[in-house]
Amino acid sequence: MKRILPVFLVISVLLFSGCSSKKEKPNVAPPFFKVTDSETGGVAYMLGTIHVGKDATIYPEEIYAALDESGVLAVELDLQRLDENPDEISEAMKLFEYAEGGARDCMGEDYDMIREALEIQFAYSENLETYMPYVWTSMYLGQVTSECRLNAGFGTDRAMLAYAKKHSKEIYEIETIMEQYTVNANTPIELQLFMLKDAVSDYKRQVEELNALYDTWKYGDFEGIEKLVDDGEIPDELKDDYKKYYDEMYTFRQEKMADYVIDALKNGEKVFVAVGALHYFAAPDIIDCLEQAGYAVERIGGPLENTDK
Repeated sequence: MKRILPVFLVISVLLFSGCSSKKEKPNVAPPFFKVTDSETGGVAYMLGTIHVGKDATIYPEEIYAALDESGVLAVELDLQRLDENPDEISEAMKLFEYAEGGARDCMGEDYDMIREALEIQFAYSENLETYMPYVWTSMYLGQVTSECRLNAGFGTDRAMLAYAKKHSKEIYEIETIMEQYTVNANTPIELQLFMLKDAVSDYKRQVEELNALYDTWKYGDFEGIEKLVDDGEIPDELKDDYKKYYDEMYTFRQEKMADYVIDALKNGEKVFVAVGALHYFAAPDIIDCLEQAGYAVERIGGPLENTDK
């Protein structure tokens, strides 16, 4: 059973804006792949992004070269467009509002403990009282992000969007914000509450896990990413709910992402796909889907030397 990973790493973050520029001497080596259709000449470059990052992140030159070659940048969401349309975000956030009652009714005897945990980390606000546990988890993990000195404004998605728009590339959104938020809003409250309680139970562990995840992405450590995806236990009474959640969060979304790539290849297009790195590792992942369709996936570049080891 896969672990429940931090929600801000799975769903695109919309709270901040920022970008990265084309530079020399890369200091990250994110997952990067190429797929070619020998019959049509179609080419798809696939970048594994992280939705939070650091200022002065320098991506490998081959990433920008591939984006230069491509006519389309396909992303989960166009975060820059959403920045300019806050009403769209506000409408999607309504999915997380309780139909009746509030947070105290939902959390029961756990409410005081959870609220205190958020208050200690300066993550609590009165506005949370009308929202489901998922939103509380997001706010709490936002503080974890800050503790790790990471920022959603410097996520890979925003860097690629900024570069693509500067160079007049077509932007294709694979999903909508309503689709993304619906996945989490439809997650059973019991599972949402379990995720929240797990998050607030050990702040130090959350910081360590996010730092570890960022480092595996930064250094292109595929084995490390796979280990992080595979860890964790789900209570027996929640396993059925988690299986449904996992399918909605990973399996079905990854099939949709792979379908976009396959269609582009069959049409002879050259596209650049930038989606969350975990979508290439959480089985059945995008690469699994492409290989099942008969395509060979090539890794571009290699891991970055970790001098801290």
